[in-house]
Amino acid sequence: MKLSGLVAAGLAGSAFAAVAQDRPITKVVKLLEKMMKTSAADGKKERVMFAKFKCWCDTNTESKTASIAEGEASAARLNSQIEELLGASGKLSMEVAQLKADMEANEEARDKAQSLRDKANEKFLAAEEDMEAALASMGEAINTLAAIGADQTDDKTRDTGDMDNTFGKGKGAFMAKHSSISKISKSVNAALMAASAMLSKKDQAAVSDELSFIQANLQKAAPGTYTSQSTEIIGILKNMRDTFKDNLKAAREAEASAVEAHDKFMATKKEEYDLMDSSYAKKQGELGENDTELAAKKKELKETEEQLAEDQSFLADLTAMCKEKTALYEDRKAVRAGEEAAIAQAVSVLNSDDAFDTFGKVTATAGAFVQLRSQSTQMTPRQSVMKMLLLAAKDSKSLKLAKIAVALQSGNPFATVLKSIDSMIALIDEEEQADDDKKAWCDEERKTNTESKEEFEAEVERLNGVIDQLISDIEDDYKPKLATANIALVENKKTQVEKTAERKEEAEFYAQDVKTLTEAQRLLTSALTTLKKFYDFLHAKQGKHHYEKEAGTNSKGGGLRRTHITVIASDPDYDAKVAELEELCSKEPECVGFDTQGWLKSDIGETYEAAGSDLFVKTFDQENQATLLQQPVYEGEMYEEEFKGQRDAGVLGLIEQIRDDTAKEEEEAHTAEEESVKVYDETMKDLTEEQSTLEDTIESLEASIAQAEKDLSLSKQDLKKTENALAKVVAYLAQIKPGCDFIDENLEHRKKARTAEKGALENAISLLKGTPAFKAAEHSASQDALGECKDICNEDGRDFATCEACLAGTSVPGYCAGHAGTPGC
Repeated sequence: MKLSGLVAAGLAGSAFAAVAQDRPITKVVKLLEKMMKTSAADGKKERVMFAKFKCWCDTNTESKTASIAEGEASAARLNSQIEELLGASGKLSMEVAQLKADMEANEEARDKAQSLRDKANEKFLAAEEDMEAALASMGEAINTLAAIGADQTDDKTRDTGDMDNTFGKGKGAFMAKHSSISKISKSVNAALMAASAMLSKKDQAAVSDELSFIQANLQKAAPGTYTSQSTEIIGILKNMRDTFKDNLKAAREAEASAVEAHDKFMATKKEEYDLMDSSYAKKQGELGENDTELAAKKKELKETEEQLAEDQSFLADLTAMCKEKTALYEDRKAVRAGEEAAIAQAVSVLNSDDAFDTFGKVTATAGAFVQLRSQSTQMTPRQSVMKMLLLAAKDSKSLKLAKIAVALQSGNPFATVLKSIDSMIALIDEEEQADDDKKAWCDEERKTNTESKEEFEAEVERLNGVIDQLISDIEDDYKPKLATANIALVENKKTQVEKTAERKEEAEFYAQDVKTLTEAQRLLTSALTTLKKFYDFLHAKQGKHHYEKEAGTNSKGGGLRRTHITVIASDPDYDAKVAELEELCSKEPECVGFDTQGWLKSDIGETYEAAGSDLFVKTFDQENQATLLQQPVYEGEMYEEEFKGQRDAGVLGLIEQIRDDTAKEEEEAHTAEEESVKVYDETMKDLTEEQSTLEDTIESLEASIAQAEKDLSLSKQDLKKTENALAKVVAYLAQIKPGCDFIDENLEHRKKARTAEKGALENAISLLKGTPAFKAAEHSASQDALGECKDICNEDGRDFATCEACLAGTSVPGYCAGHAGTPGC
């Protein structure tokens, strides 16, 4: 309420209710004092209410600030946990993929091992069947030969019969059993043939002789004598049967050991598979748990972020509201202070001695009092200054001006008031400078911190982009590529193992095949050599030949043996002795010639001239065709049929062809092996290079992930630091905003108010210094300052030498000595 309103209200309530003991001015003063008390009470009530409101603001601000900090920490914690879960899930996914690949490899290894075991078992069963059949054949042969041997033994005491018997001496008894032999001949022959395939060469020869004996007896065509070797053959067959039994037992034991080893291997692999399967299921479960927990964490993060946004919004609204209410309260407090100052000034004016003197000249009636305002009375200079200051204080709501006005009501106004005015002017100047400094400081701080805020915001945006890109690189690029590379590496290693196993099988097959082919060639060559040697021997023995004479010549070495026959050219029996030597040489297939010194030659080497010696060289009429055409031709259709193939001159050619084909097959096997090795080496080279590339890729990706995760961590740290710095800048700007806003909004107004205050004070100084009282007071003070010299100075003049010398406490001549220009010197 303005001062005029207060006065009017006071006058309306008391102008016509004067009490005899109270003058109207007194009532007005009392009314003003009551208004002061009411204003003070209202101010106190408002302070209490604002204090409660401020407490509510501070409590809620603190609560929401703590809630926001907790929400931000929870969001950061949840983000970290989500990242950890994502990382763990990625790692588990790779481990699950590896386990799956290992389980498939385990199953494949078991399938392969089972296939190999089945094949080995099939081979064993076939071998077992063969050995059992061989044992049965040998048993049959033993039993049959034992029966033959028993019959032969029983008949040894019988008459052997005619010496011209087909079977010779000792075979008569056996011929008596000819009919029984005929019955079992087929089984004997089959048994011996089956058994002989499993005997050594020496034993095979014995069995062969036994077979020839039986066949000869059955055909009644083989002349000569023969003693059955059944007993010896039975012993051989029994030894062989025992060996076969041992071999069969060893084969069965080896098969049992192989089965046991296979079962252990399969059990181990199954155990490994079960462990991997268990781990696979466990990790799948962990993946599921991670997914569930990840979903829960994401939901919790979303709720936390929503609550955080609500808290931040509430805090922003709360801060704005509290600031607005605080500004309103400060404004009300300032207005109330101005009102109280105005009332105090009014009371001071109305309650002064001058006021009472003035109001005492008026009739104490309401009408007379009301007429007071319209009276035209002459105000003193001091009253004019006081009125001017009160009006200025009222217009500008300046407590400073009001205080100066009140100070003019009592005492000597000049010394105290002028000093106060000077102090007020200095204070106004200081406040003006403080406001200017505050404005400059605010402008600089706002400019600097706003620039920092924009830089921090740009850095936050950049770091968020970097973080998003790093997360995208890790999750969408590096990790999928790493998983693909790991799977490809597993497949690569698996392929290498498979290719190595295949190569090993091929190498083993190749080695066995070459061994078989080499052995076949050796056997064929051996057979061919044997046959050729035999045919050469046969040709040398039966082939038509003659001897070429080289007179006066002999050969070095090659002596087969020396006969008792020697021949000289002059010997009349020369031709007969040469014929005798020819006969001896012809009987020995090893003999290729002879000399007249009686030496049969096994080789015609280097020849030389030898006087008295002739050399005869065996020369065949046609080349050896490696056939048996020279053999005696047996009569009978069976022999014609049986030896037909042997009479075919292509038999050796066929063996040679087979040997050549076998050699060619060996070459092809070598070539195939070389090609297979080459393909394997190239494949392994490619796989190894691919493995190296994959390992380099994996290493590079892992390094990229590690670097990206490191960069991500550093970027998050930088982001957190930048956000903290941004928050501090924002908080600092918010902190200085009320004061700086106040300066920005009120600086001009405050400048104008201070200008008005300062103008009023300076005007007051001028007015006060222009009053006679001020001049009188100044004169009085000046006279008091002259002291004992007052009379001299007043008489002669203030600037005269006598006055100056008196004030200086010296004589006039003494003063003039130093101040020659002073009047009176």
